[in-house]
Amino acid sequence: MSSMAPVFLMAIATDTSISSASSISATGNAGGDKLAAIRATMAAVSPTGAFTALATAAGFAVLLFADIIPVKVFGMIAFNEGGAAPALPLPPC
Repeated sequence: MSSMAPVFLMAIATDTSISSASSISATGNAGGDKLAAIRATMAAVSPTGAFTALATAAGFAVLLFADIIPVKVFGMIAFNEGGAAPALPLPPC
């Protein structure tokens, strides 16, 4: 069960990465500096990404209350890998 954690976390990370890349591309294609486009995107996307990470962490934390031991272990691993690290705020560019 715990071997499935990276698969779920990669799917979540891919979704967030595609959203960020799309926003950078749209902002950068409008003309202007790429660095400014990245900064604008990170300012807009960072709060959303943080709330997504916190919601995901809360969802995995619920598994800690399961009666089935493998599910509880999966919840611990997924919460620690997917909840704690991505919930940290990104430093400004």
